[in-house]
Amino acid sequence: MKNEFESEERIFSLSKITKKDETFPFVRIKDGKPREITIEDLQRDVAKIRLDASVPEATKKVFTVCKKLYVFGYFYYPFFTVSQHYAFLTLESTMRNKYIDMFGKDYKWVERGGFRREEYYRFPKILKGLVGAKVIPKEKEELYDVGGKMRNLLSHLTKMSTLLPSAPILKRVAEMINALY
Repeated sequence: MKNEFESEERIFSLSKITKKDETFPFVRIKDGKPREITIEDLQRDVAKIRLDASVPEATKKVFTVCKKLYVFGYFYYPFFTVSQHYAFLTLESTMRNKYIDMFGKDYKWVERGGFRREEYYRFPKILKGLVGAKVIPKEKEELYDVGGKMRNLLSHLTKMSTLLPSAPILKRVAEMINALY
């Protein structure tokens, strides 16, 4: 099925773009009865998810994008997946920045696939370093590792990935980021 937004010739009106995505059939149960989820419900889902005051502003700005993408999933369902992807990117970026703040920048140039690039510490080294420094408790190491694996999985697609809307995942990632500071 061809996506209507793939056509370069069509320009959609605001009312068409802001129409609820037809692939968003979810309901919530209220007073024992199902009711359609509204855009206000989605906003409430993420409104209480907050990063602590100690978290850098740059991280907060990026995480706000995750929350907005979650809400915009109402209009375009794939944004729910992009929201989670961006949340895991934010987690990994925050871990990398925390590591650099603690241990300094130690970059080296490497040759990979015919390209020269600056090699930042890889995720496993960052994770082990933060666990070793007791920034991440040993018992939480696997949780952070899963966050890195999710970022990697969603970044290197061979086909479109679709995840269910999940404010609890955004909340968990926010908690993990908060714990780093």
